[in-house]
Amino acid sequence: TNPPYYANALKPPDPRRERARHDHSLRHDEIVVNASRLLAAEGRLSIILPWAESKPFESLAACLGLYCARACDVHSKPAKPPIRRLMEFHKFPLPTQRSTLCLLDAAGHSSAEYRSLLTDFYLNF
Repeated sequence: TNPPYYANALKPPDPRRERARHDHSLRHDEIVVNASRLLAAEGRLSIILPWAESKPFESLAACLGLYCARACDVHSKPAKPPIRRLMEFHKFPLPTQRSTLCLLDAAGHSSAEYRSLLTDFYLNF
């Protein structure tokens, strides 16, 4: 899922942008409660969140029986702090596999790893 990103952030003046980016219409706790209830035993919840929102989400999920099995910190550039976290949750605890992805290289171009991930989605990437 790519839910509304922000829980406690300044809201934009455009109501459509606010609805798309802020969690007042779909809160993170609603996602976790319903995923915990609806997921099959072997099911997975995959989600992308702003990095700062990911830690509270992971804690909430664990309280409701969903455990982070994979986490990928996404950086915009090398040596910059992460901006997003991709996470995969399961109904049973597993050791969390952690990785990183950098979108841009030092020169500001799409990194080789990022291009490799997206090559099937773009004609001239």
